[in-house]
Formats: sequence, structure tokens, C-alpha cells
Amino acid sequence: MRFDKLGKNWNNFAKADPLWSILTEDDKKGNRWEDEEFFERGKKEIEELIEYSRSLNIDIKRGMALDFGCGVGRLTQALAVHFEEVHGVDISPRMIELANEYNSHGSRCVYHLNERSDLKLFDDDTFDFIYSTITLMHMEPKYSKNYIKEFLRVLSPDGLLVFQQPNEMIVYPGDSLIRRMKNKMKTDLPILGYIHRYTYARLFNPDYMNAPLMEVYCVRTREIEKLIRKNNGKLLNVIDDDLRHMPAHRSLRYHVTK
Repeated sequence: MRFDKLGKNWNNFAKADPLWSILTEDDKKGNRWEDEEFFERGKKEIEELIEYSRSLNIDIKRGMALDFGCGVGRLTQALAVHFEEVHGVDISPRMIELANEYNSHGSRCVYHLNERSDLKLFDDDTFDFIYSTITLMHMEPKYSKNYIKEFLRVLSPDGLLVFQQPNEMIVYPGDSLIRRMKNKMKTDLPILGYIHRYTYARLFNPDYMNAPLMEVYCVRTREIEKLIRKNNGKLLNVIDDDLRHMPAHRSLRYHVTK
């Protein structure tokens, strides 16, 4: 999907089922998320993230934080408990509208509609903490890798960047040869993988002409490590990031400073 189509695609998700499009759990589809439960999950995620970050022996400054791919502000709101000011960025106008409606922290949370493939709305060295999860994986690697480059540009010296990205499809021992080939195709050949996903989504969706598409792309760890080094970043560690709603992918969480 071209970048100029991403905003429209995710805006359609935001209009139809915004909370489920962020946390795609089967039993919550059809606008069945309760607001309180949804945002409580965000609080728990951020608390666990902050606690883990302390184990990296980094003194996280509590000034400015960035939530990239903020959606309706699930994590932005939770970050506001720990930072003086939090900026949420999303490509969907409707998501930003909803984020402002849900905002309970006033001017401490600022939401931005960003329809560009960069972060030029922010100056260099702006944020002490940057977090992005279940966002980069939904865009082609040429875009996600550019955003990682931008994260490092706007990250303050000695700040902490944490982001999630799948690096491979999971192939199980009992998988057939055809399934193994499909998995490899989705990981290593994005164009063919996209065709496979597109065909499946459109054929099995009765409203296939209008239905938004949730693409998932993998980026190899070695590519991300090279990108981090090239842009003055220091990789602290990489850990498995269990995505319960995406069991077919191995997802990793990267912790980076500069």
C-alpha cells in the first residue's frame, strides 16, 4: 500500500471499529471493547515498560515523550502519568479526533495528525522517551525504516527509544511445504506477500471493495541493527514481544539510546 493510501485506510478502520483496529482481539471485534478496559490495558503496558526500562540502567528523563501511532491515545494517556508532556502522532484524522475526545490530561497530552512519511513537525533532540508499538509493522519497510531513522533524529541525547517490529513469520515443524513457502514469501518478498494478503482479504470479505486492509510486514533484525548504528543510535537490547493477537509472527522489541 502506497503511503498516500495509508491514512485513508486507517481512517476507515477508525470510523468502523477504532478500538479493535488497535487491539485486534477476536472477542472484541464489532465495537465490543469497553473504554475502561481498553485504556486500563494501556496503563498496565506502560507501567511494565517503565519498570523494565529501569533495568537497563538508564536514567530516563521525565520531560517530553512521544507516542508514535497513538490511535485514540491508549498509551499517550498512560505515558502522561510518567512524563511532563506527551505528544501522540497518528496518520488518521478520525483517530486524532477520538484521541482528543478521550484526553483526560488536558494540555499535557498533545495530538498531531501527521500525513507525512517523516517527523519534520519536530525538531532534533526533542524527546526524552519515544515509544511505538503495533504501528511500524503495518507499513512497508521503506517507510518504517525511515521512521526509525526519524526517531533517532528527534530523540534527545541519552534518551530512550523503544519500538516493536516483527522480524519473521513463524514456521512450525508440522507445516506443509506450501505453508512454509507462503511464510517465506511473506517475510522475504514483500510484494508477493502483499498480493497474497490482499487476495485473501478481498476474496473472503463480503464488502471487499470498501474494506480497509491490515497489512503486516517483517523487517530482519540485522537490517534494523544496521540502521540504528548508521544513525548514531546504540542498541541496548532486543527482546521477544509477545503479540497474542498475531501468533503467526515473531515480534521483537528494540531498546535504543543515542
